[in-house]
Parts: sequence; structure tokens; C-alpha cells
Amino acid sequence: MRKILLISGCVSVLLISLVFSYAGEQCCPEKKEANEASIKHKKPFAIIEDKIEELFEEITLLNLINGLNLTEEQIKQIIQYNNEVQLLREQIEEVNNKTIQKVIDAFSKLKSALEKNEGIPKDIERYAAMMDQENKEIKEGMMNSVAAIEKELTTILLEGQIEVINTFEPCLIPPKNLKDPVRAGQAQDSEQGLNLLRRVRKIPQEIFDQDKYEIVERHLEMVQKHTGKLTNEERKTEAERLLKVMEQARAMSDKEFELNGPDLARQFMTESKKTCKKDKELREELERIHQTRRGGPTRIGRYLLNPRILPILGKRLEMMKNPKTSEPKDLDKAQPK
Repeated sequence: MRKILLISGCVSVLLISLVFSYAGEQCCPEKKEANEASIKHKKPFAIIEDKIEELFEEITLLNLINGLNLTEEQIKQIIQYNNEVQLLREQIEEVNNKTIQKVIDAFSKLKSALEKNEGIPKDIERYAAMMDQENKEIKEGMMNSVAAIEKELTTILLEGQIEVINTFEPCLIPPKNLKDPVRAGQAQDSEQGLNLLRRVRKIPQEIFDQDKYEIVERHLEMVQKHTGKLTNEERKTEAERLLKVMEQARAMSDKEFELNGPDLARQFMTESKKTCKKDKELREELERIHQTRRGGPTRIGRYLLNPRILPILGKRLEMMKNPKTSEPKDLDKAQPK
């Protein structure tokens, strides 16, 4: 286990909720009792909202895990990294346990002063500001430590799996392309390209000749929404390629298109990515900006080092170790449908 740098100091109530929630009820019976007590005071609708939010997050993580198609060894390693993060948070909680009540006291006094609306006493103002600064320092130390763990976790993932995470959006129903997990990004692009070619094939020749440049323009607008503004050279290259591919698709018979259409669409979308590399670069730049402003882990860490993912990975690992085997069927007794 790596030696973890701990930063002493005071933490705000907000940080406590963010950082210490990971420790979990199993390792802290007192926390479980406190949580149960707080639940009793909640209104029924608030409890329902919390449950729905919890279920949605768990379903989202399940969709992602199913899409990543992780190996047994990868799951074991991700569990280990999550355990390291959990230990880190438990140790930070232990180090700062004595200061937590002081933080709550300082913030409570500030709240009372604001409620009276008679001005904030200087001593309370200074104390609250000091606590806020220490909060930021300890949070930064925590986030940097988690980011270091995430960096190691990233090394066990395939490039395709990283791309899936970087393009994944929280969802209730998994996208069809996640059934082909490692190639999910490519699958999505190919599906979009194939649908475009299918629609183009149905257009009568006279209308196609009249509207093909408008189709190209709409395609370019859609590309720019995802990749950023194209240069004149990129626009020209992309337009010429799309026109050529549409003509090829329209020239095929129905049988030829069923056989060769998917490959044509895949080739077009692949070449399109080579021509317009801004999509991935833009995502990476946005991620860098996010890290610069907020610090801490990237999307990989925010998903795979999520407190709710441990039980999901544990169940998945158990399933892989003990796969269900269906009983062999007696073909002589099989009834025709």
C-alpha cells in the first residue's frame, strides 16, 4: 500500500459530506446509526428522491461497467484502487476528527450572525475565513491524492475503454453501441453514418441532384457542433468525401448495400475522424480546463473511483468467478415450436 500524504487542518461541513461519505457504513457503525437517525427526520418524498437518485447512479455505473467489458484482473485492480481511496478518506477523517466540531461551531455562529442581520462580528468573520481556507487546502490535498491513484488506474485500461469513458453520458437505458464495448465510440459513428446513407438511398434522383449540397452543408454543421469550427480546407475535404460516399451508396443494389454499406459507412466515419481530429482534442482540452479549475481526478476517476462502484464490481467479480452454466438439453425431448 502506498504511503499516503495526509494534510492536517479543519474541514467544512461541505467537505465532510464529499470526502468522508466514501468510508461507508460497514466500517463505521456510529455513522450508520447517525444516517438512520437522519432518515427518520426526512420527509417521505425526500427519501423517495434520494432513493431514485441512488438507483439512477447505480444503473448508470452498471451501464458503463457493462460497456467497458472489463477483464477479471482489471476488476480486481480497480477494486484495489478504490480500497486505497477509501483508506485515504478514512485516514483524513481520523486526522481531522477533533477539528470537525470546531468547524461546525464556527459555521453555526456565522449562520446565527447572518440570521440576525446585524452585521458579522470580526472574530467570527476571521474564524470562518480561516476555516474556509483550510478547507480548500485539505480538499486540494485529497483531490491530488485521488488523482495520483487515478493515474495508476488509467494504466490498466485499454485505449478503447478510455475512449468509452470519455464519451459516456449518464443514462437509464444503455445505448445499443455499448453492446460492442471497446469499439463503442466507433460503433456509434458507424451507425450514424449508415443511417445517413440509408436515408440518402431513398431520395429520388431528381431531388438528390437538387438537394445534395444542402445535405452536405447540414452534415458539416453537425460535425462542427461536435468538433469546433472547421477550416476551409477541412470543409472542402469533408464535403468532397461525403459526396463521393453518397454516390457510391446510391449506385449499389439493395443486396450490395446490405453487404457493403456498413463497411462503407465505417470507412467514411474513420476517415472523417482523421480529417477532423478536433473532437477528441476538444474533449481533452475541456478535461484539462476542468482539472485546472477544480483539480482532482478526470472522468475516469469520477466514474471508476465512485463510492457506489465497489459493490457493483464485487458482484461482477463474483459472477465471473462462478459463472452460471445452463443444463445441457436433451434434444430427443425437445418439443418443436
